[in-house]
Amino acid sequence: MIHLSAAARCCARAAFSVRVLVAALLVVLALSSGPWGLPAALGAPAAPIGAGALGAPKAKAPTSLGEAFFIQRNPTTMQVEWVGSIIIWLILALSAASLALIVLYFWESRREALLPSKSLARAKALVKDGRIDELIEASASDESHFGLVLSAALREKHHGFLAMLRTAEQVADEDVLARLRKLEPLSVIGNIAPMLGLFGTVYGMILAFQEIEIARSSGSGVPPAAGIGTALVATFWGLVVAMPALSGFALLRNRVDGQTARASREIDSILESFRPAAPRG
Repeated sequence: MIHLSAAARCCARAAFSVRVLVAALLVVLALSSGPWGLPAALGAPAAPIGAGALGAPKAKAPTSLGEAFFIQRNPTTMQVEWVGSIIIWLILALSAASLALIVLYFWESRREALLPSKSLARAKALVKDGRIDELIEASASDESHFGLVLSAALREKHHGFLAMLRTAEQVADEDVLARLRKLEPLSVIGNIAPMLGLFGTVYGMILAFQEIEIARSSGSGVPPAAGIGTALVATFWGLVVAMPALSGFALLRNRVDGQTARASREIDSILESFRPAAPRG
């Protein structure tokens, strides 16, 4: 039953994270559609600039906000610049993943998952009444950080007070490290996103200088450089992804540290009732 419940919890967490990720992707797509004016087909070129039915020149339609931030085009051919656009959408996928992870980890690091107030009050009451067997059973069924550490310490009751303290400290350290390791993807995303943005920046500037050199050699003047737009947009999205990911990582790490440290203090105070009385001189 214990293994089944653990598998059920893993499935529930996975389903929750998938739902959050889908919701984040829908938010990103919503920002790029409707009033933002993102084209329906990525490969469909914009309306060409040319003469109208009577030979009058057509004014170029202004680039929509959605297209400026989500799709990069060559200003001359109006074809999609696929490398720059793929870089931007890869960064956006990292953004959706970081938002999903932040929500999931905030849920897993809430106080009720680390130090439930009901479990703490019940443990103190059972110790005060001397109902140690009930305390052992209650802590064994508690899946929080507090219950995990207290249960491990109580299992060492027959080996003495010092053995209980050592076990509590060891199990607490292992559980805290495991919870902090789960936060590492946020740190990775926060550090990778600016690197992808920098890659897009370098790629865009290469395109820009190539366009300027071609225009100078042909004597046609300097055209609008599509590469500069790719460079700036890639840098923008890289910073947008990195800031919340790194901020969420720092906040969650401090939250886990604070709650688990408080749980350790409460467990130490509970275990004090098992300390042997000092011999009277």
